[in-house]
Amino acid sequence: MPDILMSHAVMSFLPSDYLPAPLPKNEAERLAALRRADILDTPPEAAFDRLTRIAAQLIGTPITLVSLIDGERQWFKAKAGLEASQTPRDWAFCAHAILKPDAVLIVPDAATDVRFRGNPLVTGAPHIRFYAGAPIVTHDGYALGTVCAIDNKPRADIGPREASILMELAHIAADEIELRQLARQLNEEIRQRQSAEQARAYAESVAVRQRADQSLTRLTGGIAHEFNNLFTGLILLTENLQSSADAKLQKSLVMMMDAFHQGSNLTNGMLAYSGRQFLEPGRLEIGPVLQNVSAMISALHGKSAKIALDISDDCGAIDADGRQLMAALAELAANAVEAAAPGAAGITLAASNVTLTEDAAKSLNPDGRPGAFVRLTVSDNGPGMSDEVRIRACEPFFTTKPVGSGPGLGLSMAQGFARQSKGFLVLESAPGAGTRVAMFLPRL
Repeated sequence: MPDILMSHAVMSFLPSDYLPAPLPKNEAERLAALRRADILDTPPEAAFDRLTRIAAQLIGTPITLVSLIDGERQWFKAKAGLEASQTPRDWAFCAHAILKPDAVLIVPDAATDVRFRGNPLVTGAPHIRFYAGAPIVTHDGYALGTVCAIDNKPRADIGPREASILMELAHIAADEIELRQLARQLNEEIRQRQSAEQARAYAESVAVRQRADQSLTRLTGGIAHEFNNLFTGLILLTENLQSSADAKLQKSLVMMMDAFHQGSNLTNGMLAYSGRQFLEPGRLEIGPVLQNVSAMISALHGKSAKIALDISDDCGAIDADGRQLMAALAELAANAVEAAAPGAAGITLAASNVTLTEDAAKSLNPDGRPGAFVRLTVSDNGPGMSDEVRIRACEPFFTTKPVGSGPGLGLSMAQGFARQSKGFLVLESAPGAGTRVAMFLPRL
């Protein structure tokens, strides 16, 4: 027998002398309980299939079902001896059975029962003559369906014993449905608890990293400040010596001066990371800054630096130190040139306005704050970073380059500058997906 869903067309075929079962008085609540059970249209399950086999053996009928009464249909969670998985509710014997949740409905001969003799399931396949159905009742009293036995010939041998068997099987079915529901709720609670624990662990790891970062920042800043004073004095002393030195000594002094300047640049980078560099903020229009950085990188790297500019027309101005901003962006752009795929125009300098809520800002960076920003991004189409590298990339002196290729201060300098300028930095990268560094600076 094929599946049939209730429709106005099907209703029109009901015999005029056949009346479907009335709705239970608690129909809305009953349907809500059925929805909460979340069992309709689920795959077969051994526990319910077993009930139909037991009913068939003990009652001795060719058809046994675990039937659930939905709003427009009866759907079979388990079945034996029947191909259909559902029929219209208006045809369902079980729709009559659920009207009395505490009793078994027994129909010895449907062909002589005024309630069923015109039923399409009696006059047509599967030609029901005998029916016995025990309601499946939840602990709070809602009849969701039945465990039922069906035969295509009349039966007069069904008594209290058989009715009791069906009722016990219906109780088991109700227990199984509620156990499924409880298991689903427990699984959801476990999932939510695991998610909460993961979120808590992540928050704790972020807090630990922030404390470590703050400690490292203070230590780096203190050391850099002392070394900066030392190198400043050494550079001044060397300049004085150069004015009176002979040619042989001059060569050594030049080498000393180069070393002192390298040391000074290194300490300036450390000061930038720690947020203790001297800044002279002023109103900056972003377009010219990015154009100058692009020209500088192109001059330094030649044809290998194919840089695209993407500056929104309405990009706002910022209050920042232009010299230090250019230095930070130049470091990021130089990193992008080194990472970009050879021969591809995969480096982009971009600027746009963005407004962040507190949640949006914190999702980008724990240091993030709400407000109106100009977002400056430097992106490349290089190999990207692993999670392990990305997490540590902004640490001072961290580098994956060979020894002697640089101190590894570029990202940490840019991050320190952003913080000191009341903004923050966001690093996004994944293997095979390139790298994007976004600097968020407050918009005027």
